[in-house]
Amino acid sequence: EAEGAILHANPKAYIVRTSGLYGLGKGNFVQRMANLAAPNVEPFKDGNGRWLMPTAPDRPTVFSNIFTRPTYTDDLAKNIHRLLADKKPPGIYHMVGAERCSWWELARAVFTLMGNGDGPVADEYDPNKRTPGTARRPLDPTLTSTKWPYLPSYRERLSIYLRELGYNPIEWPEAAPC
Repeated sequence: EAEGAILHANPKAYIVRTSGLYGLGKGNFVQRMANLAAPNVEPFKDGNGRWLMPTAPDRPTVFSNIFTRPTYTDDLAKNIHRLLADKKPPGIYHMVGAERCSWWELARAVFTLMGNGDGPVADEYDPNKRTPGTARRPLDPTLTSTKWPYLPSYRERLSIYLRELGYNPIEWPEAAPC
């Protein structure tokens, strides 16, 4: 295990585990969903700088049985800084958003905030049908946070991020999906 080797070689090391990152910088899942949910969708660049055209009918198929804890990169950066500034003990820290959801629930929340009621199509991941040569994905790789407080929920941060991308999200509905 690499983390154990790092801590053995340097007992003063900090290791931060996180999950479901979204924020400004390279493309990410939330940005792709926002691009697909936006009216008059245009081609967009993925995280590797390749231009992509959304697939018709602009309703992506997203797994509903694989889970994450979406984490806003601004919150993560501020908390890593606080971890070091507060001189917390070295070791492994989980810094993740407070709310667990499936990738489909996250995509549905983005579509809702973008005012697109169609939303993504739910599908279930079947490890027996994965592409040959790819790693088997755990269905629930969510992290729990015992040594550090959970970061704000994606429900608190998605609108901020969508505005940073230049969109004008609607207010979070009372009975929002997820």
